[in-house]
Amino acid sequence: MLFGQAGAALATMLSYMFIASALGAEAFGKWAAIQAVVLVLIQFFTFNTGKAFIHYAERLKQTDYADYFQHKLARLCFLLDLTSSLLACLSAYFLIPYLPHWLEIKAEEVFYAQLYALTAIGTLSHLPIAILQFYQKFSKVAWFIALNSGLRLISLVVCFFLLPKEDHFSGFLLVWAVFEVFIPIIFLISASHFIPKHKKYLSYSVLEKCPNFFGFIIKTSLNAFVRLFPKDGDILLTGLLLGPAAAGILRIIKQLSSIVMRIIDPFTQAFFPEINKLVVQKQLNDLRKLNRTTLKYCIIISLFFWLGFTIFGYPILLLIGEDYTQSYIALVIFTAGASVMTLSAPLSPLGLALGIPGKLLINQTIAVLAYILSIFWLHSLLQLNGISISYLIFSITWTSLMFFTVFKKLSLWSPSQ
Repeated sequence: MLFGQAGAALATMLSYMFIASALGAEAFGKWAAIQAVVLVLIQFFTFNTGKAFIHYAERLKQTDYADYFQHKLARLCFLLDLTSSLLACLSAYFLIPYLPHWLEIKAEEVFYAQLYALTAIGTLSHLPIAILQFYQKFSKVAWFIALNSGLRLISLVVCFFLLPKEDHFSGFLLVWAVFEVFIPIIFLISASHFIPKHKKYLSYSVLEKCPNFFGFIIKTSLNAFVRLFPKDGDILLTGLLLGPAAAGILRIIKQLSSIVMRIIDPFTQAFFPEINKLVVQKQLNDLRKLNRTTLKYCIIISLFFWLGFTIFGYPILLLIGEDYTQSYIALVIFTAGASVMTLSAPLSPLGLALGIPGKLLINQTIAVLAYILSIFWLHSLLQLNGISISYLIFSITWTSLMFFTVFKKLSLWSPSQ
């Protein structure tokens, strides 16, 4: 699974580097802004059903007719995901025509940008990924994503050579959209084989067996909503404050920095279902041991990651294009923030398993507010470096609050709870 995730991370990074090099900083900034708008709307409407499925499916194992209720739970989660993807698609489709006013997108490119709104269907992959994780089919998740990322990279290169230069912008958008729509279909087909089949009909509602289901969905979805800004909203704000070229450079910085989280993902994907099981079974000692082990790996990986980009960051940016080399300091600072964030990676699923999504939401809100205020304060003083410092402030704030909140809860938690 680790090799699959690493392959996907590498192919995705190379895809962004290729597009950035082919389009140039300013055009790539506009391309990245369109992508950010759709991603923000996806997160806005996402119900985060994957976490809910894992959380409640483990608890349903302890009930009579567990297969029946797990099947009903999966159907409920899928309906919520289908609703959210349709809302995101429609919202992005109707909002994108207003972007040219501040992004200077050509009229003929707006149509392709609207087609890109179809990538909102990617929300349908959240549930099948969670199902594959729950049934410990992690390798399928990793290799599907790696295959999709690799084919997308090849298609982008083919698009570059087949299309004239003036069509690269819209061509890259279209290729990216096709593969973003393709992956949830594959996941849905694969996950359907693992959903328990049932021939019974019971009068009980699955919600009776899943107390506070919608409360859990709302809290985790709000948590994801608050994270809109550090995930993609900062690109839009940077474009507004510093121009499209700065937005494009920030997208490259964020993509390079995201590699460490993609490498950590296999551990956290395995971590959440396992930790849920330990909480349900009230295995306190095993829970703490698993958390310590995961944190140790996160620290080692994040340290090597930051040192690697400190040493090789400038040559990588030079490979993309000379326009991007001016952002080397910003890259080093931003990757330091990403390294700090990896330390909190196992803490979020632990907090959810311990039943404190509300407190995680408060922590996230405080950290995001610190990020936004820092950007408005530092962008005029330090330009793109100020954005990176703001992200480092966000990372330190979020990780510190997470350590305090989760370890406090863990210290008070007992198997009798």
